[in-house]
Amino acid sequence: MTPDGFAIALATNFPELVEAVATSLGQDGPDRIACVLTLASRMDAVGPAAERHGIPVVALPVPAGSFRLDAACRSSEAYDAELRSVVADLTAAHGPDLLMTFGFPVVPGFLIESTTRGAVNVHPSDLPSWRGLLPIEAMVFAEASSLRVTAHHLTTNVDEGAVVARSRPFPVAERTSTTALWSGLVERCFPDFTRELLDALRRGASLDSERPASQSPDAFAVKPAADGTGNAGVLGRVRIAWSLDTAADLEVAVRAFDGGMTPSLRLYTDYRRRPWYVESVEVRSDRTDAAPGTILGFGPDGAVDCATRDGVIVRLGGRFRPVGALPDPELEVGASFASTSPIALMTGFALKGLERVEP
Repeated sequence: MTPDGFAIALATNFPELVEAVATSLGQDGPDRIACVLTLASRMDAVGPAAERHGIPVVALPVPAGSFRLDAACRSSEAYDAELRSVVADLTAAHGPDLLMTFGFPVVPGFLIESTTRGAVNVHPSDLPSWRGLLPIEAMVFAEASSLRVTAHHLTTNVDEGAVVARSRPFPVAERTSTTALWSGLVERCFPDFTRELLDALRRGASLDSERPASQSPDAFAVKPAADGTGNAGVLGRVRIAWSLDTAADLEVAVRAFDGGMTPSLRLYTDYRRRPWYVESVEVRSDRTDAAPGTILGFGPDGAVDCATRDGVIVRLGGRFRPVGALPDPELEVGASFASTSPIALMTGFALKGLERVEP
């Protein structure tokens, strides 16, 4: 270990990122992962990846009623005290001097300030574009042709700290999915970028944003509609809105919400008040005057031919979400899908009032 080496506390909920960063740093370089921080609910996934590299893992308590650790600390004195205790223990036991977050919830200021050499967040977009929780899904929706990964000084404001480093442009294939794009970043971008970021920190580099955040597209899970009547954020797209969505909308949505990064993020609708996950969308060449959501017939392997807002027929592959021991209802020609289940119920996020609205 050289004097310039970083002892990193790597905060992530993704085992593939632990593998990528650990492999990138290797065993003989100046930098090392002192410990991995992950939410207790992700220990079964993240723990084995860290242990394969001999890295200790620290479980952080899961916040109740929020996906932000900082918000949970503000709303619960008990949670704040518990998290402070865990942070104090890990600092004493593992001595990290740099906090690095990859794919992790917003953390409170005392965790950011717990290391002597600062804290950085790695975000898979060219900030300030596509700030927020779902940048990859947002870029799939936008049919982006390339992206750059950005590292910035970590603050309690989402993705707004000063930029430290940007990756080289990463090409995005046409009609890509979240799973494919995420896998490509993990395998071909994150390892090199980790080393570039640490070198930039050693140099004291700082980059100016290319455009004001207020003029940039974002990827926040929850973004109020302009008229204040509902939600037009990326997460609001996970539930089919039959009165709004065209056949093309469904085709891109199933690619964006394919469960590759977050298994609970699957495009869904409902049938007779039972959630039905959409796993594939084939846009057909034929058309119909039937009401959107109407089941018109069946294709191979139980696929469902269905009417859409613009009259184009789509063939949907999917399945019912299991509900205890209840049998799945039978899909019938002439019946209709009608999205009613709350988004929060499907995704596990503690969010309320998420409705898609007319743009």
